[in-house]
Amino acid sequence: GGVAISATTATLTDNSITGNSSFRDAYYSSSLGGGVSIYATTATLTNNSIMGNGASLGGGAHIYATTATLIQNSITGNVGGGIYTGVMNTSAGTATTLNHNSITGNTGGGASISADTVTPTNNRIMSNTAKMDWRGEGDGGGASISAITATLINNNITGNTARMGGGLDLSLGDTETHDAARLYNNLFWDNVANANEGSDL
Repeated sequence: GGVAISATTATLTDNSITGNSSFRDAYYSSSLGGGVSIYATTATLTNNSIMGNGASLGGGAHIYATTATLIQNSITGNVGGGIYTGVMNTSAGTATTLNHNSITGNTGGGASISADTVTPTNNRIMSNTAKMDWRGEGDGGGASISAITATLINNNITGNTARMGGGLDLSLGDTETHDAARLYNNLFWDNVANANEGSDL
């Protein structure tokens, strides 16, 4: 809707991306990346304001990359989720890193992340609401993470709402000898799970 990039390396720094939308057409069942849509091997977003954008998936930003890094971005008030990051090339090993971002007030969840290694550190993930499907179901209000190794450090995950996992919905892979979830010094508070399953986690 706002920015569409297809490249080996994509870098966005100090931009204001506001009030854009991506819409469905005859060929696609859903719209992607209301504010930002990126297909890249390496994607880096630093100090951007991504606010008030809309799409079916990744209302603020939709990123398909082997390595995605988001630092000091403000991702606020988007519809269809604040951030969606997915896997571009699983054979290469994928990683998503979020540092010092403010992800607040998004509808459709704050962040949906799928990668081999996911590392959110020092983020504010607050007052987001998971997208509900036709059955009224939606998981991971603050963040939904699917990973082999997830390490969360010093995050403030508060006031989010979902069907399950009001604050965080965390799913690991199937290889028990390698999978790991490490959570250090995070604040989970005042999150709500409408199904009474995992208000915070």
